[in-house]
Amino acid sequence: MEIFRIIHPLPAIFLAFALASCTSPLRQSLDYAGDNAAELQAVLDKYEAEGDGLKLAAAEFLIGNMRQHGSKTSAAVDTFAARMLAADTLTTRGLERWWKELSASDRPAYASDARTLTAEYLEDNIEAAVRTWREAPWRGEVSEEAFLNYVLPYRIVDERLSPMGWRDTLRNRYKGVVDTITDLRRAYYAVYRAASTDARIRHMGGLPYLLSAVDISHIRRGRCLQQCVYIAMAMRAMGIPAVVDGIQRWANYGTTGHSWVALVAADGTYTVYGGDSVARRHNPINSSSFSLKYPVEAGYPVDLGFVKRVPKVWRNAYAYAEPDYSDGEAPKGVLRTFMHPHSVDVSHEYGLGGTYGCGAPLSADCAYLCVFGTGGGWLPVAYSGVTLGRCSFDGLADSVLYLPAVYSGGSLRPLGRPFSLSGGRAVEFAPDTTRLATVSLTRKYPFARSILRPWQETTGSAVVAGSRPDRSDADTLLKMERTPLYRNVARVGGKPYRYVWYASNPRKRGSITELRVYSGDSVLTGKPFAHGAENAGQCFDGETMTGLSKLEVGYEIGIDLGRPVRIDSVAYYLRNDGNYIDPGDDYELLYCSGGSWLSLGRQKATGESLVFGGVPTGALLLLKNHTKGKEERPFTYEGGRQVWW
Repeated sequence: MEIFRIIHPLPAIFLAFALASCTSPLRQSLDYAGDNAAELQAVLDKYEAEGDGLKLAAAEFLIGNMRQHGSKTSAAVDTFAARMLAADTLTTRGLERWWKELSASDRPAYASDARTLTAEYLEDNIEAAVRTWREAPWRGEVSEEAFLNYVLPYRIVDERLSPMGWRDTLRNRYKGVVDTITDLRRAYYAVYRAASTDARIRHMGGLPYLLSAVDISHIRRGRCLQQCVYIAMAMRAMGIPAVVDGIQRWANYGTTGHSWVALVAADGTYTVYGGDSVARRHNPINSSSFSLKYPVEAGYPVDLGFVKRVPKVWRNAYAYAEPDYSDGEAPKGVLRTFMHPHSVDVSHEYGLGGTYGCGAPLSADCAYLCVFGTGGGWLPVAYSGVTLGRCSFDGLADSVLYLPAVYSGGSLRPLGRPFSLSGGRAVEFAPDTTRLATVSLTRKYPFARSILRPWQETTGSAVVAGSRPDRSDADTLLKMERTPLYRNVARVGGKPYRYVWYASNPRKRGSITELRVYSGDSVLTGKPFAHGAENAGQCFDGETMTGLSKLEVGYEIGIDLGRPVRIDSVAYYLRNDGNYIDPGDDYELLYCSGGSWLSLGRQKATGESLVFGGVPTGALLLLKNHTKGKEERPFTYEGGRQVWW
């Protein structure tokens, strides 16, 4: 899932222009348009002469808020899009090959709308938008303000512009799904379901540009944000006020953010979630929970309750909003994020109502709330001006790990301890170095249910052993009747066998990544074999991240020990995310003091868990693997288990 795009690479002159000018927004856009100002003025003159107040207001709104809108594009992406549109079939490998070939000559350019859009294009958009809104059965539920902000705009972010007539193209596609609907929220639901089915989230070959809604209507695939652009534009073509909202990053998972499409109604923001049949307010954010295809038995020993949390929610808006942010100490990337005039904080619309305040240096221009970014340390997600040595934040979520900080000399300096809100009350993570504990750790990152489905597809499998080639003396050592774990062990009792193999479910292809046969504490070696699978050796290489290929239903993977050997136990491992404890890897445990991480020691893993003593109680902890992998999250140790933040 790609990051929510609240910014695009605006030329520096745009920000300087916006900050220096004190004239009206309409005048600013016309001045900025240069030689193209005549095209924009022609639209204003046309609708003023016609005397249609709504169309004139539409023209003034689009042009007055236009000067920092545009498309990032290139000849390479034009060629890529043309190939996609002409292709009979699209494959991930083919798309990757195309973009790899084209990216070598990619020379991105920024095309400003104010300097390139024609009067004809703007008039086509205004005429179609006004006509659709006036004819919509739900017109009474959509105010003129909502129409201007969320139906009229011809773009969402910096995607390639759709050609003239895009509204009619999309309206013709979806008018059939709302032909009996007169309610706005039900119309939104109907179009949302249809459009999200038409444009599936699929790989785009590494393409760093956003295609137009009309492009996507033909190729019927796109990345997360690309799909959102398509759905929102389909909504607008139907006269439904739609926006793309999102987050810069999840508060407790991954390295990217998320985008989704929302309905803006008179009484707030609506979305569709799960089995909804109509849009609702204060729904969970889609993709925040990991779905389960199969039920899990009661008493399963793995915590499946983890959900991704949202620290703040931002909206991609067409209207220009003068930034109230400045910070002479912040890095350029932070400045670009918070100075963008088309990003609006809408956290309250999603039920995020928490507040927090603390002291800040009188010399600071701005203070921040940060979340811990996987692999990236503390990262700002909200800002506050500093007044008389105080800062305050609102629109915050419960159960999210935040750290207050300021920039000093280009680096973050904590203003206090990390905290989370519980029922609106700030609870700090304060390590007690006078009361020490021992912890037993099995992971460095939260368990996501996304890897549970392939585990469940190994249910019904078995580990079998025997010494005769015809298998007439085969014994079943382990029968997996319930949802398995990452590591599954059968205690055998010292009987000798020559052949040991894993037999998959005869109706599924659930894959294992490692099969280990033990005599005492020693791992036995032999000749790998497979039936209905390839790369058998990768299940005996000591690595739990490698595995089989070209699996067939009912495959087998095993080892020939050469002669009968006493076997005491057999273990098999399932496909995983690499965040379990791997024997032989070098780990370090740290705890948070203020906003800094202090070491509690390093050790090389000898088994599937690590035990550390001398750990301050109440501490926020972090487990790093210095051998491999960058996924790691802070956690606390409560009741003998890791609780992730």
